[in-house]
Amino acid sequence: MDLPAPDTAFDIVIDDGGTDGHALGRPPGLDPASWPRSRVNGLPMAHLFTVTVPAQYRCAGPDLVGLSAFQADDHVSAPVPGLPEVVAGGRPPGHDPGAEPFWAAVAAYARARHPHELYVEDDIGGGWAWLWRRADELAAGPGPLPDEATRLPGYVTYDGADAWRADQPPRPLHLQARVDDPNVGKRIEEYEADEADPDHDHSGYVPMYTEEGDRLGLDRFWGRAHFGGTAEPLNGAWDEVGYGPWFLAFDERLGNPNLGGDGTLQFDLATGRVRWSCG
Repeated sequence: MDLPAPDTAFDIVIDDGGTDGHALGRPPGLDPASWPRSRVNGLPMAHLFTVTVPAQYRCAGPDLVGLSAFQADDHVSAPVPGLPEVVAGGRPPGHDPGAEPFWAAVAAYARARHPHELYVEDDIGGGWAWLWRRADELAAGPGPLPDEATRLPGYVTYDGADAWRADQPPRPLHLQARVDDPNVGKRIEEYEADEADPDHDHSGYVPMYTEEGDRLGLDRFWGRAHFGGTAEPLNGAWDEVGYGPWFLAFDERLGNPNLGGDGTLQFDLATGRVRWSCG
């Protein structure tokens, strides 16, 4: 979908009076059979947050007004043989009768996957699922967790995330428009224009930790979850990933994702690309 460049950035604030979604808790209007599952072990993924997306950032279409985020720490989990094929719609491999509920749940998920689910793997093999949501889904209230009887018998993961481990009381969210953010509507670049290739099509983006960023006081935006605007720097070049002005950024304070302890994640709402790093 072609959108004009946004003219406002929005911070996502945990606020007991917030009405723009919630961190933790359970996703609204989601049938347990459609709950995103890991492509490595088949466990239902941890729900991080569900938030209303400002109109200027609704890259999936004007009727898809919210976003639910999920994580699976697949890079620290042992793979279940045959799992990817079943998630893709294939038949389960041979298994003991006690594992039938697990394989039946994975096969049901393959059939009932949310129509606007986007599954993405990060650079270290961690799984992320993003569900674009309609207004009626957001208004439906939290749904039940997948049945714990669908666990794979004998499977143990000590570090991986799943829906049951992550189930905590919800924290309401509030969207707050930023004031005087000079980077709204600009493609993210991490180098200073006067040091870059003069033939490059510069967006005019001012990185936070540069002389100009210091002059503008851009560190006032540090440590915030937000849609668009000034972002925290990553390890590595932003341009290699191709982040435009439509992105969502957050750290571990929003829904307890595993981002290495002090990491920040950026999700490009237009391309579906995801990248995170820690300091």
